[in-house]
Amino acid sequence: MAEHSETRRVPFAQQALFDLVADVERYPEFLPHMLATRVTRRDGNSVHVDMLLGMGIWRRRIASVGILQPPDRIDITSEDPPFRQFALHWRFRPVSTRATEVELRAKFVFRSKLYQRLLDASFKTEVAAMVEAFERRAREVHGSELKPRRA
Repeated sequence: MAEHSETRRVPFAQQALFDLVADVERYPEFLPHMLATRVTRRDGNSVHVDMLLGMGIWRRRIASVGILQPPDRIDITSEDPPFRQFALHWRFRPVSTRATEVELRAKFVFRSKLYQRLLDASFKTEVAAMVEAFERRAREVHGSELKPRRA
């Protein structure tokens, strides 16, 4: 089982960061290993997404469900092969009106022991890279940093 958590304080408002993570259609533009996404259904606070993941020659399409609890939390899960469990839990805690603590907890369990061993070796690095990709995207979309207010 691969499990890891990353927490960062970033200079963007809580709602802006929530919206960035909720915008799954844009993931292939900036997220490592995300080759394509397609929203198949929206029901209230849930969004059903088909994702095409890829790393090297490995490619796999999986269906996932995201539960959106704006602006505090997003939970993404899947039990599609090759995963026994796929879970991403995003938390957004405002530190101020212009800064947010972002936490990503990730847990992936493959059905294949070989895939699991391969993932276990790099999981922490991959989760950190995912958080960094979202931070870069926030800077691209919202500017490098929020400017201090003038008195």
